[in-house]
Amino acid sequence: MEEKILIKSEKSSIVKWVMIIGLCIIVLAVLLRLVFPSYWVEVFPELNDGETAPFDMFLESLIIPNESFDFVVCPLIYIGVIAVIYGIIIIIANRNVTLTVTNRRVYGTAKWGKRVDLPLDMISAVATAKLGGIAISTSSGAIRFLGIKNNLAIHETISKLLMERQEKAPAASEQKPAVIASQSNADELKKFKDLLDSGVITQEEFDAKKKQLLGL
Repeated sequence: MEEKILIKSEKSSIVKWVMIIGLCIIVLAVLLRLVFPSYWVEVFPELNDGETAPFDMFLESLIIPNESFDFVVCPLIYIGVIAVIYGIIIIIANRNVTLTVTNRRVYGTAKWGKRVDLPLDMISAVATAKLGGIAISTSSGAIRFLGIKNNLAIHETISKLLMERQEKAPAASEQKPAVIASQSNADELKKFKDLLDSGVITQEEFDAKKKQLLGL
């Protein structure tokens, strides 16, 4: 059977959006405190002339918050920084991720540039994952592909192939005993033909045995 490509992965921008949102949170939180001198007069009384607080004071308040600190800005900035760092790591790890599904195998490049080539017989299950991901399970573990735009369509395609393989397996197991039985009957019939030719049995006995073996 000729190998045919059924579906290819498309690059997703969801991780980039995670980074963008993280940066926006950081910028918003920083501006929220740098542009309101009244807040800093409360935190740092020496700024009684209403001047905007210097950035080093802002950083100091993030590291060692005092009782009058808002406690909303700090978590926002921390969340933003974590989102940006996480996004950078995910983008670097999955920058070359590709996935191609054919009627015979699944192949492509997983995270950190790992080359993957899996025959369908090696795949035991498939599932979707976060951040546009696909997780393909094998006997040696699960392989994840992240940042795929059409991960749902790929999941559906692989699931369909696995179901077709399961449906064919019982049919093949049923045909095998039938073939063995047919060969056995043919060998048995040949033996009785030899007996007939040698005069050990009569034509009537041979015909009766033939009907029995062929189910006539």
